[in-house]
Amino acid sequence: KRPLCVTRAHRHSAAQPPFRNSFNTASSSMAAISAAVDLKSSMNGTADPFDDPELDPVDFVNRIFPSEQQLSGLEPMLQNLRLRIRRVDGDILDAVRQQSSSGHRAKQDLDHAKTAIQDLFSRIRDIQAKAEQSELMVQEICRDIKKLDYAKRNLTATITVLRRLAMLVSAVDQLESMASKRRYKEAANMLEAVNQLSTHFDSFHTIPKICEMRGKIDTIKLMLRSSLFKDFEGLAHIDPERDSSAITAPLADACLVVDVLEPHVRDELLGEICNKEMTAYGQVFSTTGEVARLDRTERRYAWFKRQLRSKEEVWQLFPNSWRVPQMLCMYFCKITRAHLSQILDDNTTGAAAAAGGNIQAILLALHKTLEFEQELEERFGGQDAHHQEEEAGDDDPELSEATAASVRGKYERLRQGDETGGKSLPMAGAVAAAARASFKGSISSCFEPHLKAYVDLEERSFYELLDELVANETWTVEENRDAKVLGMAPELFLNIKKVYKRCSQLTRRETLFLLYQVFQKVLRTFAQKMVAKVPTPTAGMKPTDKDVCTICFIVNTAEYCRETVQPLGDSIARVLDKPFSDNIDMSAEEDEFSGVITRSLQVLVQIMDARLEEQLASLVKMSWSTIEAVGDQSQYVSTISSILNNFVPQIAGIINSTYFCFFCEKFIASIVPKVYQSILKCRRFSEAGAQQLLLDSVAMKQLLLDMPTLGGVLTSVPQSYTKMVNREMGKAEALLRVIMSPVEGLCDTFRALLPDSPPSDFKTVLDLKGLKKSEQSALTEEWSRRSGVATRQPAGMPKSAMNMPSMPTMSMPTMSMPSMSMSSMTMSSMRADALKSKLNFMRAAPDAGTADDKAKSGSSIFNWSIGPGST
Repeated sequence: KRPLCVTRAHRHSAAQPPFRNSFNTASSSMAAISAAVDLKSSMNGTADPFDDPELDPVDFVNRIFPSEQQLSGLEPMLQNLRLRIRRVDGDILDAVRQQSSSGHRAKQDLDHAKTAIQDLFSRIRDIQAKAEQSELMVQEICRDIKKLDYAKRNLTATITVLRRLAMLVSAVDQLESMASKRRYKEAANMLEAVNQLSTHFDSFHTIPKICEMRGKIDTIKLMLRSSLFKDFEGLAHIDPERDSSAITAPLADACLVVDVLEPHVRDELLGEICNKEMTAYGQVFSTTGEVARLDRTERRYAWFKRQLRSKEEVWQLFPNSWRVPQMLCMYFCKITRAHLSQILDDNTTGAAAAAGGNIQAILLALHKTLEFEQELEERFGGQDAHHQEEEAGDDDPELSEATAASVRGKYERLRQGDETGGKSLPMAGAVAAAARASFKGSISSCFEPHLKAYVDLEERSFYELLDELVANETWTVEENRDAKVLGMAPELFLNIKKVYKRCSQLTRRETLFLLYQVFQKVLRTFAQKMVAKVPTPTAGMKPTDKDVCTICFIVNTAEYCRETVQPLGDSIARVLDKPFSDNIDMSAEEDEFSGVITRSLQVLVQIMDARLEEQLASLVKMSWSTIEAVGDQSQYVSTISSILNNFVPQIAGIINSTYFCFFCEKFIASIVPKVYQSILKCRRFSEAGAQQLLLDSVAMKQLLLDMPTLGGVLTSVPQSYTKMVNREMGKAEALLRVIMSPVEGLCDTFRALLPDSPPSDFKTVLDLKGLKKSEQSALTEEWSRRSGVATRQPAGMPKSAMNMPSMPTMSMPTMSMPSMSMSSMTMSSMRADALKSKLNFMRAAPDAGTADDKAKSGSSIFNWSIGPGST
C-alpha cells in the first residue's frame, strides 16, 4: 500500500511550475538520501534498520519522506534499494557456495584422520613385536645365570638350616641339663632361645629328626612345669620375716621360666596359689556357726586385708604383670559372695525376714561390703588402662624396647588363637580378666535379692511419717513466708531425698527401682489426703473464709509437688543402672497433683456459687411486673458486688495468676448459666421491669469483667476472659431483649437472638411477656410452622438472596445498633415486615438507665445485633 503522504505529494507536485519542480526534485533527492543515511545510523546504533525483525515498512517510508517536498528523491532511493537487494543476493550465493565447499573439505579431513590412526596402530604393533623379540633375547642370555643364582640360594638356605639345627640341638642339651639342676634363671634364657629356634623348623614337621627334637623339647617343658609347681607348693608356708632371701630368690627366677612357657601354665600356677591361699579363708570363715552371722561380715574383710599386708613381700616375688594381689582379691570376692548368698538365704526365711534387727544387720553388712569394694577399686581400678597400654604396645611394630619374652608372648597368643579357633583355653587370659575386672558389685550384688524387706520397712516408715505430717499440719501458712505452701510437702520431699540418697549409696539396681515405686505410692497417697481435706459445700455446711484459705494453700502445695516430682524422677533415672532407668516415669504423679488442683478450684467455684445462690433467688422472687420506671441497679446486684469484693481478693492473694485466671473462667462458666435460668424462672415482666433487669445484667457483666483485677494480681484482664464474659452474658441480655420485643415478629426475633435455645424457652418467653392463651397459641403455632423451614432455602429463591449485604449501623437516642448480618437467615416478606416493626418499636423506646450506668458498661444499655452467633 502506498502511504498517504506519497499520494498527496504526487498531486502537489503536479500543481507546481516546471522550473520549480526540477529544483525541488534535486534538493528532495539529496534530502531523502541524507535522511535514509541518518535513519540507518539511528536505528539500533550502527545496525542496518532492515535487520530489525519488527520493521514497519509504512513507518520506515514516512520517516524517510516526512513531507511532500521530499518525494522527489523516491526514484534514487528505489535504485539504491535495488542495488542493495542485488548485493544481498550475491552474499547469499557466496555463502551457499562456501558452505558447499566447506562440507566437502570436512569429509576429506576426516578421511585423512582415519588414515593417520591406522598408520599409528601399525607402528605400535611393530614396536610391540620388537619388544617381545628383545625380551626373548635377554632371557636366552640370562638362562645360565638364573640356574647359578637358584643354586646359590638353595645352598645358603641349607647351610643356615643346618647351623640352626646344630644350635637347636646344643641348646636343647643345655636346657635339659639346666632343668634337671633347677637353674631357673639360665633355663629361662635358654628356653627362650630354644623357642625362637624351633619356630624356624615349623615347616619341617614331616622330617623325623625334627619331630624327635620337638618331642624332646615338649618333654623338657613338662619337666620344668612339674618342678616349678613343686617349688611353689611351699609358698603358702613361707614366713617373710623369718625366711631368708635364699629361699625366695629361686622362686623369683622360676617366674622367669613360667613367663617363657605357655601362657596357660602361668594361669594354672596362679590358680593353684590362689586356691591354697583361700583354703585357709574357707577354714576360718564358713557358712555355719558363729562366724556365719551378718554382723561378723566386717571380720572377713579385716582378715583378708591382714593377709595381703603380711605377705606383701611374698607377692613381690612375682612380676607386676601377673597381678597376683588382684587375682587373690578376685578369688576372695568370689568365695565371699557365695558365702554371703547362703547366709542371706538362711537368715531371710521364715519369721526372721520380718525382723527389724535382721534388716539392720543386712544394711550394715552391705555398707561394709561397699566400703571394701571401694577400697579394692581405688587400689586396683586404675590398672586396666595400663594393661590396655601394654596390649597396644604389643601390637606396635616400631616398639624398640620390647623384650623377646613380650614379643614371643604376643605371637604365642596369636598362634594359640589360631589353634583353638579364636577361643581362649579354660585358664588362658585369667590375668587379662583380672586387669579388666571391676570390683564394684563383685560381692554386694548378692544382697540385691534380699533387700525387699528393707524396701517394705522404708514404705511403712513413709506411711507413718505421712500420717504424722497430716495430723500435725495446721493447714495454714505464715504471712511472712514467701512460698505459700503447706509445710508438710517440703518435709515429705526432704525425707524422700534422704532415703533416696541413702539407698543410692547402697545399690543402684532393683532395690532402688522398688524404692522409686514406693515414692510413687506415697506421693499418690499424699495427693489423696490433700483432696480429702478439701471441704465441699453442702446444704448443712457452708465453708468459712478459713476453709477458703486452706483450699488455696492446697492448690499451691499441689503445684509445688507437681513441679518437684519430675526433677525427682530425672535424678533417680540418672543414678539407676540400665534397664531400670528406662522405666522411670513420674507423669502419673504429675497428673495426680494436677487433679488435686482441679478439684480444689472446682470447690472454690462451688463455694462462690453457694454464696451467690441467695442473691439469684432474690432475682427470681422480685416482682418485675410491678416496676413502672427504670432506676438504679437493684439491691441484689450490690450484694453480689460486695461478695465478689470480699471473696475474690482473698483467693487472688494466695494462688498464682495462672490458676486464678482458671478459677475466674470456671466461675463464669458456672454462674452465668444460672443467671440465665434464674431469668427464665421469673414471673411476668413489664416493659420497665425487663429494662430494669437488663440494666442489672449489664452491671453484673461489668462486675464479672472487673473480677480478675480485684485482687491486684492482674493489672489487665485477659482478652480471652473478656470474650468469654461477653459471650456468656450476651445470652442473658439477648433473652431480655427478646422479652422486650413486640409481639409482631417475636418468632423471628427469638430465632435471631437465641438461635441455639430449645423450643421450651420460647414457651417460657411467652409466659414472661404475660400474653393471653389465645395469643400464645397463635405464636406457638407460628413457631412450630416456621421451625421446620428456618434453615432451608425456599424454592425459587436465588442464591444471592442468601448472602445479603450487612445493614449499616443505625444510631438512635437510646441504643447503638451494630451492623445486622442476615447472611445465614432466609428473609421472606413476612419476616422483613416483622423486623421493620421491631425497629420502629426500638426507635420509640424511652431512655433507660443513668449516664453512670452507661459509662460503666462501656456502651448503650441496648446493644442489639441480629445475625448468626451474635449477642
